[in-house]
Amino acid sequence: MPEVSAFSMIGTSLLRKKLVVVVVVVVVVVVVVVVVVVVVVVIVVEVVVIVVVIVVVVVVVVVVVVVVVVVAAAAAAAGATVRGEILQSEEHTR
Repeated sequence: MPEVSAFSMIGTSLLRKKLVVVVVVVVVVVVVVVVVVVVVVVIVVEVVVIVVVIVVVVVVVVVVVVVVVVVAAAAAAAGATVRGEILQSEEHTR
């Protein structure tokens, strides 16, 4: 009977070692998957931030261009009005 007990103890020892190996492998796989998911999320967030920054820059540039064009048009219209008034006043003074 002691031989059977020794064999059974050896078997359970090997089983425990295999179980430890399986647990270690599972933990390593879970850690790798979590790291990969975190890296992918960080990359996606960076891409979204870059796209948002590009969109904001484009919108700001478009707004600045529109404001400059409107101000220039208003200035040109005001200048034309002032020139017209000057010309009219010169005609009246002649």
